[in-house]
Amino acid sequence: MKLFLDSSTNYLYLALYSDKEIAHYVRNGKNDHSETLIDALDVFLKNNDLTVDELDSVYVGRGPGSYTGVRI
Repeated sequence: MKLFLDSSTNYLYLALYSDKEIAHYVRNGKNDHSETLIDALDVFLKNNDLTVDELDSVYVGRGPGSYTGVRI
């Protein structure tokens, strides 16, 4: 299972893929991704009956975007 994660823009985006999209989550943030990402990821994985150990790879957005959003 692949996790796609992007927090570099106003939107926090999470998605799970295998051979196709399994699930996705989008949240319009208010420059608060650093405060909400971990909880959102935890809930997202639990809602899809997954743990971090079950992920094969993690893909992250590189930006451009806010400095904090890219660092997360």
